Amino acid sequence: MTTINIGKLKIKSSLKCGTTFIHSIKYCLERDNLLNNTTINKNIIILRNPYERIISYYLNKLINTKGYRKPLWHKNPDKLYDTEFNNIHFFIDNKYKNLYNNYYFSDLSFKDFLNILFTINIDHLEPHLIPQKYILNESNLNEFDIIDLNLLTDTLIGYFQLQNININPYLKNEYNSTIYDNKLDIYCGNWKLNSYKEKGTPNNKKIDNYFDKELLNKFNNYYKDDIDIFNYYIK
Repeated sequence: MTTINIGKLKIKSSLKCGTTFIHSIKYCLERDNLLNNTTINKNIIILRNPYERIISYYLNKLINTKGYRKPLWHKNPDKLYDTEFNNIHFFIDNKYKNLYNNYYFSDLSFKDFLNILFTINIDHLEPHLIPQKYILNESNLNEFDIIDLNLLTDTLIGYFQLQNININPYLKNEYNSTIYDNKLDIYCGNWKLNSYKEKGTPNNKKIDNYFDKELLNKFNNYYKDDIDIFNYYIK
């Protein structure tokens, strides 16, 4: 769980739920000496559709063909972030690595990736994969508004407009974004890296582009709490 404070605005989120985007906006406000002008007194929790979150993780961490990222806001902007994963331990929280075999893999399909994930106790996953339910468990929900990640941009634009601050120039976030071809509706659950390079990245809003029936049933069982929470608070 990550808590980001932008003045009096407190935002809680799991990783892969908008944290890089929010850090980027905060960095830009600091850079332009606007942070002290921010008096938005709000507490929000961001939830992300669990299907979109896991698709984003797979594409961003395992398939991202940029190979390297340089987050604008990072303390060491010259550091290169290698996105090449080849070991199951990348999926496991540091304190639990000794409980799992250290086996190698390469060029995983989305289906391969999830079937490996399902062999790991869900509470032992690394922070980008850990269930979002822990944010709610560790927060006083009476003090927070809960919003869908898909509404975050418009929500923040509205907040800052009330402060006479235009954040639209800060919204470009190419270094950490997957570009989806929303017209490409095709099953890609068995695709590997070269298929994405050749064909593009299918629409992630249609989960049957990524999940077959068997995989969807397994995922629904594995991330059941997050799916229930999202449906309760967002849908």
